[in-house]
Amino acid sequence: MSVPGNSNFSALNRIDDFEAQSYDLAGGNFTSAFKLVSNIRQGWNSFTPSKPTFLKVTSQAPATLTVTTPNVTLGGQLKNPKGNAGEEACIIGFRFVGVLSD
Repeated sequence: MSVPGNSNFSALNRIDDFEAQSYDLAGGNFTSAFKLVSNIRQGWNSFTPSKPTFLKVTSQAPATLTVTTPNVTLGGQLKNPKGNAGEEACIIGFRFVGVLSD
């Protein structure tokens, strides 16, 4: 899922009215297996997750990305998306649509 010439990391970010959250995988690409990601959240107050978060991508369209790919759609799952103790078994699905902009 990488574009030649880009840095070697993957991140999925969520922004809403009250906070922003970033799931970052340093040094690689998301795969169809759960991978441990950093869980950084900024918003009303500082937040440090107490338990790990995992992310996997189960679908990607188009299958190959280039520097001219106009958009991409990813489907996948997050395990313990908020990084809370007691929620380690919580799995949610996501669909991400990204559009190339200037």
